[in-house]
Amino acid sequence: MIKRSNSRRIVDVCLATIAEVAFLIGSTVPNAMAKTTAEQKIASRVAHMTTKQKVGQLFVTGVSNDASATKHAIKQYDLGGIILMGNNFVGSRSSFKNRLKGYQRSAKIPLTIATDQEGGTVSRLSSNSAISGHSAYLSPRQAYAKGGMKQVLKEYKSEAKTLHTLGINWNYALMQMFLKEPAALFIRARFPNLMRRQPSILKTLCPRFNSTMLPQP
Repeated sequence: MIKRSNSRRIVDVCLATIAEVAFLIGSTVPNAMAKTTAEQKIASRVAHMTTKQKVGQLFVTGVSNDASATKHAIKQYDLGGIILMGNNFVGSRSSFKNRLKGYQRSAKIPLTIATDQEGGTVSRLSSNSAISGHSAYLSPRQAYAKGGMKQVLKEYKSEAKTLHTLGINWNYALMQMFLKEPAALFIRARFPNLMRRQPSILKTLCPRFNSTMLPQP
């Protein structure tokens, strides 16, 4: 059996990433010179959380389109975040934004509102052009074929701005693939440059996404 003190330390460690995201959402982001101050604020926020709040912050859950039920769940369980799938992009642009604002107001700790916007066949923004303004978004591969890395950056920056404007502050996209045989043989045969390009692409795109979707000074 794990001792209570050890359990509490485990929860505190697990909270580090979520607490940092919550801090970034709830306040302006300091520059690199103020990293210690940011860490102190995060530590202070965690220190003032109840055990129930700490546990709740570990959960990110899918939700229905029943706004009242979702707000109730956010309050009741102190959820760390929610993830929106294609079926959640309903209504007009204004009603969608207001719904997400209502979710944020229901949370005692700033809420991470996520989606999975990769472009191509995995594009939640394409689910409702009345909300996003477009019915289709290029995948990174399609964008690269169209105009190289410059086009990839243009596409992802535009998507990040759209997500941020709607009230979404966490994108599950930009994923690094680590493949084992025999899957790797198939992927390398069809896309010989994919594995080699992934690290440089992610290194370029991730900072652009973060700087667009999270508040800046």
